[in-house]
Order: sequence, then C-alpha cells, then structure tokens
Amino acid sequence: MSEFNDKESANENTNAVADVELNEEYVQMNGFQKAIGIITSPKKTLLSLSVKPSYVIPIILIIIVPILHFFLAWSGYEKMMIESLEMGLAGTGVEVTPELINMQLNVSKWAMVLVAVFGGLGGAAFSALYYFVAAKIAKSDVSYGRLFSVQLHVAIIGLLSYIILTILVVLGNPAVAYTSLAMVLPQSMQTTFIGGLLSPIEFFGIWSLIVMYYGMRIVAKVSKKAALISVIVALLASMLFTGATLGLTTAMTGMMG
Repeated sequence: MSEFNDKESANENTNAVADVELNEEYVQMNGFQKAIGIITSPKKTLLSLSVKPSYVIPIILIIIVPILHFFLAWSGYEKMMIESLEMGLAGTGVEVTPELINMQLNVSKWAMVLVAVFGGLGGAAFSALYYFVAAKIAKSDVSYGRLFSVQLHVAIIGLLSYIILTILVVLGNPAVAYTSLAMVLPQSMQTTFIGGLLSPIEFFGIWSLIVMYYGMRIVAKVSKKAALISVIVALLASMLFTGATLGLTTAMTGMMG
C-alpha cells in the first residue's frame, strides 16, 4: 500500500511539473503571437489566454483595420451612397448639388468609421458580458477580463472580412458582403427582415462562433453542452437583432417614401 501511494505521489508530481512547463510556454506567447495564433492555432492561443490574458494588440487591430478599409475601399461605397442620396431626395424638391453630395459623403465616411471602430470594441465588451453570464450560469469561476480578452482575439477573425473586401474593392468589385448567406437572396430582399436574419450566417461569423465555443471550453472550463448552448443562443440573438433592425429600417423608409 505504501509503495502504491508513493507511485501515486510521484505521478502527481510529474503532472504538476508538466503543467508548470505548459503554463510557462503559454505565458511566453506575446501579443502578436496570440493575434496570429487565434487564426492559425486557436486552441493553443486560447490556452495561452487562459493563463495570461492580453488586450493591447487586438484593440489596436480592431481600431486600425476598419479605418484602413474605409479609406482604401471608399470608392466601392461612394457610388451606392450617391444613388441612395438621389433616391432619398427624389420628389422632395431639394437640388442634389456636388457640394451636398460631398458633404453627405464626408459625414457618411466618418460615421461608418466610428460605427465600425466603436461597434467592434463595444461588441466585444458586450459579447464578453454575455458569455460571462452564461459561464456563471454553468458554474464557472472564470473572470470577465479573461472572456473579454478572448472576445477581443475572436474579433480579429472578423477583421479578415475587411481585408478581403478591401482587396476586392481595390480590384474593381463593389463593396458587398460576399461571405454572408444573405447573398443568396435577391438584392431587393437583402435589406429586409429576412436578409437581416441571414446576414449573421456568414463564414467569418461562424468561424468566430466555433472558436468561441472552444474559448468557453478552455478558458471558462464549462461543459460541451453549456458551451454549445451559449454560442447557439448568441447566433440566434444576432439573427433576430439584425433582422429586426433591417426590417424596421425598411418599414420606416417605406413610410417616408
């Protein structure tokens, strides 16, 4: 019996040493490695974030990438906005002058930049709060800060869509969300309630949810069932929100017309 206990103790010590070595490996990952790793090696990166959360690099990327996108790919939005402005002012008696168009384009450009930047940061903060509540319901002792770090890194995956869209617009394509399931709908339906429901079913969005599932498993240490339910509820909530927003916007535009 004594020999058995000695073996058990030796195994525990060996496991403890292995855990320390793993922790040291993950702590040594710097912010740039984590930002890249969330795409190339998500599980290892999530283990690293569970040991040592980081925030600075993903926040910088969430700010810089949308700004660069809208300034580099602005030509892809100008035509759509001019057409929208002309349609909106048709029949109102207001003359569509070059000055009016330039003023509206400048306002729209900065508005889109601010919404993208603060929407990205605010979305990460709100999503982290949602997953924090879900984790607590599942009896996890994870902190909000760790899940916020995970959400900031998961948001980097979504930034890839900006990069791809920028390249396509520079090559002469229109600024259209090609990776969304809403693209299967006729253009007239893409800004309706149905279009809003399908918009979140998007390649990078689903990729982000899959990584977040593992984030809940690895960082929050919840069960497979709890992690799966949390990401499914997040997807459904996003679908309903975008659907209701686009549906309401379309209805109000129709009433004004």
